[in-house]
Amino acid sequence: MVHMLENRLVPATFTVTTVLDTDDGGTSDVSPGADGVLSIREAFLASNATTATAATPNVVQFNIPGTGVRTIAVGSGVTATALPALTQPVVVDGYTQSGASPNTLANGGDAKILIELNGTAAGATASGIELAEGSGGSTIRGLVVNRFAGNGVLVDSDGNTIAGNYVGLDATGTTAQPNQVDGIVVRGASNNTIGGTTPAARNVSSGNGLDGIHVVGDLTSAASGNLIQGNFVGVNAAGTGSVGVRPGGPLVGTTAGNFLFGIEISGGTGNTVGGTTAGARNVVGFNGAGIEVDNGGQNNVIQGNFSGVGADGTKPVGNVLHGIVLRSNANLAAPLGPGQANEPAVANNLVGGTAAGAGNTVAFNGTGGVAVFGNPIALSNQPNVGNAILGNSIYRNGRSNPTTLLGIDLTNGFAFPTDDGATANDAKGHGTPADPNNFQNAPVLTALTAGGTTLTGTLTQSISPSTAFRVEVFASDADPAGAAAEGQTFLGFATATTDATGAATFTFTLPATAAGRTITATATDPANNTSEFSNALIVPARGTEVLVGSKQFAVGSDSGGSSVSVLNADGSQAFAIAAPFGAGFTGGSRVATADFNGDGVPDVAIGTGPGAATQVIVVDGKTQAQLFSVQPFEAAFTGGVFVAAGDVTGDGKADLVVTPDEGGGPRVDVFTGNGFTRIASFFGIDDTNFRGGARAAVGDVNGDGVGDVVVAAGFGGGPRVAGFDGKSLTGTPTKVFADFFAFEQTLRNGVFIAVGDVNGDGVADIIAGGGPGGGPRVTVFSAAGLTAAVAPTTVLANFFAGDVNNRGGIRVTARNLDNDANADLVVGSGTGAGSHVTVYLGKSVQATGVPAAALDLDAIAGFTGGVFVG
Repeated sequence: MVHMLENRLVPATFTVTTVLDTDDGGTSDVSPGADGVLSIREAFLASNATTATAATPNVVQFNIPGTGVRTIAVGSGVTATALPALTQPVVVDGYTQSGASPNTLANGGDAKILIELNGTAAGATASGIELAEGSGGSTIRGLVVNRFAGNGVLVDSDGNTIAGNYVGLDATGTTAQPNQVDGIVVRGASNNTIGGTTPAARNVSSGNGLDGIHVVGDLTSAASGNLIQGNFVGVNAAGTGSVGVRPGGPLVGTTAGNFLFGIEISGGTGNTVGGTTAGARNVVGFNGAGIEVDNGGQNNVIQGNFSGVGADGTKPVGNVLHGIVLRSNANLAAPLGPGQANEPAVANNLVGGTAAGAGNTVAFNGTGGVAVFGNPIALSNQPNVGNAILGNSIYRNGRSNPTTLLGIDLTNGFAFPTDDGATANDAKGHGTPADPNNFQNAPVLTALTAGGTTLTGTLTQSISPSTAFRVEVFASDADPAGAAAEGQTFLGFATATTDATGAATFTFTLPATAAGRTITATATDPANNTSEFSNALIVPARGTEVLVGSKQFAVGSDSGGSSVSVLNADGSQAFAIAAPFGAGFTGGSRVATADFNGDGVPDVAIGTGPGAATQVIVVDGKTQAQLFSVQPFEAAFTGGVFVAAGDVTGDGKADLVVTPDEGGGPRVDVFTGNGFTRIASFFGIDDTNFRGGARAAVGDVNGDGVGDVVVAAGFGGGPRVAGFDGKSLTGTPTKVFADFFAFEQTLRNGVFIAVGDVNGDGVADIIAGGGPGGGPRVTVFSAAGLTAAVAPTTVLANFFAGDVNNRGGIRVTARNLDNDANADLVVGSGTGAGSHVTVYLGKSVQATGVPAAALDLDAIAGFTGGVFVG
């Protein structure tokens, strides 16, 4: 039937009241036609006949009787005919149907969409909804669009919003019901928004015959300024599962998302896929390839997306080919090509970026993580260059062939989609049209310093003298498939500036979190050409002892005894030494536990108390054999010693630190655990005339992976504490924080000292215990953010430990007794206060109040003289 529709002059609302696709002349909800209902076809025709603007669009809403999903079989009432293309601005809102509701989940899907457009009967070329010229400013939301022979949603006008739809799926968002071409396609149009940054705006476009979302432009019909944000593409509505299997083609039977690409920018310029906020992230998985720019696409931004990783940030949803790929089309047959006439380069696109949140996560994909192909035909004589790949997390790609496929591949050896693997520096050209990203050379990582804290490397590119390159550094976990190292965690960047010959060196300080991981780097030139990943270096695993201590602790008698017990985390005895310095010595034993010989079992260092020439022994924790013995100070000095242990050399073995007790100066001697050679001897308190001795502890205060030495004044001195960088001890020791007083400055009974990462923030905190004559006060100071000019001020804990009436002070150490990331406090009774030992778990320590005791015991039955712990 042919209608003469009046051209209304004001925007109008049209309410669809039937699932039938009829056309009997009804053009409004006021006058619905002979059948008394308004179909979606009639509503579209009526909207087209009603003048509207982007600011005041028409509205098509739904009030179809019945329950559940209302399926409109497009073309069933008007034989094999697509819905009319929309030509006026209009909001088509499926969420107006009673019972429907948009998604509310940030990383999942709970949308209830009740209006389904089924295109099975719509005709051989029909698309579901078409926004034609004149419709700019429209919104399509809250619809299920599936089973059309063409596209699901076709956008040919500017400034539209497509949000909150399921395209290519059933109404549950779990099962593919493919549109045979693309799910959502923007064709030669600009400034459209596909999705959005709120959960309600998310489209799920999966299961389609070609792309999930496709932006198409060329030299004569630009497609620019389009935003593709917050969508799930190829995955189900939950963002972590597939929507079925591929029914045919070369990938038949494999897990199906969209059958070709997830998101494709084909010839478009200046479009954005994703963004720097979590809400802008697209989750792209199970497609042929994840995100692609081709056919001369330039100046597009791809940021913050998950490609191959589910919405939860961990679930593998790998694409069959690349996670992100930039390529030319001209030499390829449909549907991969051919390209537009005089196809420009795919150039000046940004994958990731330097802003917070800009990095994409690209993992678990079948071929390369990110690939840039050369322009093999180069009809325009333009190379595919200037494509910056910055700040991304790229790991565990190349699942189809882990031995040759890469995290980043600059490739021109084969036609798309075949990668050619690693390209050696200078092995190919630097400037022909077929050279992707100008075959920018990768850095060469040359060395890690002791302890794995400083990375050095070189960058050589003879064609770029006197040029500053951005060198990005990454850490990765070991790949279980044994693939070449990629770049899982972006650590930061260094600048490498070449000399007149094109050669440069650079250094980069690695954080403590890099320990035990594989380090790689990329180089990016000022024209934004990024290289493949460099060679890899493995950072030595960082011993946890420098942060949280060993898993056992020792208890030594104070004056009046000398026995030593080494206890397990539950308080049971691992072994005991009744008289480490002979039966006649009763001056007490000062103790520290650590793994000196690298066998994985804590050993115990024992030092003499006062009354004899000083002696320190180290006893093997596994065999109880003596590993080392030394008289650290002059034979005439009989005031006793304190011992501490920890890895200050970065070789993975604990080193020994010895300080004198009363009568000695504040001297600190350091012996290597590997051979017990004295490597340092210095004054730990800036008063060479002080003769109250010193106490020391070892732990990683500055977070560089190497133990530092913290020194406290002994009896007779104020409660002064100093800290020294472990890496500086073999030269002139340098401070890691400004000296400070742990307690009131007027006190003169010194400080017992320990260090350990009580709050689990990656640096060892400073633990002070009251000296003899004072109460059993324990104060824990945060070491976060300290420098040589900054003293600790943040108090993590301040309480009286054990027997609050004790005035013999309190001895302290830090151990890892519950095997978590927090150092636990072990305190022992001071002079004359028994042999009581109390354990407080680090996770229970708080700024106010007394933490609950996890363990409380008398370590040496019947002994009342006090104990040392270590």
